[in-house]
Amino acid sequence: MRLTVELILNARAHINPLRERELDLRGYKIPVLENLGATKDGFDCLDFSDNEIKKLENFPRLRRLRMLLFHNNKIARIQDNLVDAIPNLSVLLLTNNNIANLTDIDPLRCLEHLDILFNFFFKIVDFCFFVPLTFFYIHCRWLAILLPAKQYVIHTLPQLRVLDYKKIRPVEREEAVRLFNSLAGKKIAVGEQATEVASTEATKSPPRPSVTQLQAAIVNAKSLAEVERLEEQVKQALSPPPAPQSPVKSEATESSTSTKRSPLKAEVKHEVAETTPKTSKRAKVATPISSMKVAELKEELKQRGLSIKGVKADLVARLEESMQHDMEE
Repeated sequence: MRLTVELILNARAHINPLRERELDLRGYKIPVLENLGATKDGFDCLDFSDNEIKKLENFPRLRRLRMLLFHNNKIARIQDNLVDAIPNLSVLLLTNNNIANLTDIDPLRCLEHLDILFNFFFKIVDFCFFVPLTFFYIHCRWLAILLPAKQYVIHTLPQLRVLDYKKIRPVEREEAVRLFNSLAGKKIAVGEQATEVASTEATKSPPRPSVTQLQAAIVNAKSLAEVERLEEQVKQALSPPPAPQSPVKSEATESSTSTKRSPLKAEVKHEVAETTPKTSKRAKVATPISSMKVAELKEELKQRGLSIKGVKADLVARLEESMQHDMEE
């Protein structure tokens, strides 16, 4: 279901336990965030749990918005520069989503009010009490290296004060800075980026085989059809790419072909005109003149260029006289 203006206006709005205005948009199977300007910046919390959202994006300017709930979605990416749209966001809950890489949390650096991060790596029972602080709660299902990941979060989001119900100590901050300023830490970060690049390159088409590989395949071919197919691939690999044709030349070739074709069309039209039989100027009347109506008589007289004045008897006599004259000719 699309997130339309009607859906936003008809959704349930209430005061949550934190005494904040909340808009309930749970369980509508919404695929994309859109039309959020219809909220008119009148809510502190938006609940998008149990939907099918894949990317955190398309937010208008919402200064009042403080909390976003995205439990049980399919979020794998986060839009850059979220602070331009939601500058006062302090609670972002992303339990059970598809965030798979460490570098996917980099766009959260701009959110200065995210100072507490709960249970980043482990799936736990939902807690039932919120203290009036800022929260960022996310469950990442596919992270395997827990300690470097924790240090990466501390290093990437220096505004955090609490991580996994524990206050981040200055010693942990120093260790995170020391690790990711070293060669090993840089390799970890570069490795995460390399996995993203490899996943995008895997979707591209495979490279074409070289000529030597095709020749070796021809030697090992078992049928004549396979040999012919491989020889055709070798010809395509050895043939140079076609030269780009300038638009001036293409227009000239089109004009020359059109001039060549034009006399042919004229000849064809001339032949068709010759083959068509010559019709008489005045066709014979199919129905008897006495049974024709006045309108038909007038139409026939008009075609023959005769007068259409008078009663029906005059029209019939005039048309019969004209037809007799045609027969004599």
